This record gives sequence, structure tokens and C-alpha cells, in this order.
Amino acid sequence: MIRKAYWAKSSDGMQDTHHHGEMVGPEHIDHCIDTIRQYMMCNADVTATTWVWDPEKGKSKAVADVAHTCRNFEDIKAWAEERRLTVPFRSDLHA
Repeated sequence: MIRKAYWAKSSDGMQDTHHHGEMVGPEHIDHCIDTIRQYMMCNADVTATTWVWDPEKGKSKAVADVAHTCRNFEDIKAWAEERRLTVPFRSDLHA
């Protein structure tokens, strides 16, 4: 949807999002982009990308078989449960 909205062109070459309806309007597309931004920031993959020299082509190429470490959501939930607040929260303690 983002790609279609970005590349939507009318016959005069101008950006045209109106013929697709509200789903590709600026506010909706902004929301979609922000959701992707949040996902990327919260799930950043810090696995190193490695490169190898290809002597036949005379240039480096990325190694595609690098193992990535995924998060275990069940472990994250268990960690949060172990540390959850068990007494009533009193906001006046920080005033």
C-alpha cells in the first residue's frame, strides 16, 4: 500500500492518491510508516553482516548464510511476569 501510494501517478505525472480512497491518504500512510519504524527500532537485528572477496568478479559480496538470533517471546513474557508489580502502585511516593 505504501509503495502504491508513493508511486501513484495521474495522467499528468502528478502524485495522485485520491482515486485510491482513504487507505492511501497521507494520514494513513504516515501511520503505516510509523508502525514500521517502531517495529524496526524495537526489533533491531544487530547480527553482523559479513563480506567475502569474490576473485572472479573482482568485488566483495555479502555472506547470506549468517545465523541470526531471534528473540523468544515466551522467555520475554516469563521475565516480565517474574518482575511484575505485586503491591498496589502508589503514585504519591514519587511526588
